[in-house]
Amino acid sequence: MRIRKILVDEEIEEKILYELLITREEIDDALHQGKPKFLKIRNSLYMAIANYNGYITIIFEHEKQAATVKTAYRSSDAQIKYYKKK
Repeated sequence: MRIRKILVDEEIEEKILYELLITREEIDDALHQGKPKFLKIRNSLYMAIANYNGYITIIFEHEKQAATVKTAYRSSDAQIKYYKKK
């Protein structure tokens, strides 16, 4: 999957930073450099699990090579296991 642009709404970015302690830079780095594994959830909604300074799961909509982030959080043990298998 090719992602050229990563979009994060200001409110969502604040929530991810203050409640889940993940920065915008971590999201960008995870999607571009963290060797993400993608799983389609439905229609244009995807989940990416990446390993960049720790495992991060990112839920986003993908359209026209742009990812609109809905949420991001530290990966669960099950998600890390899935990442390592793929």
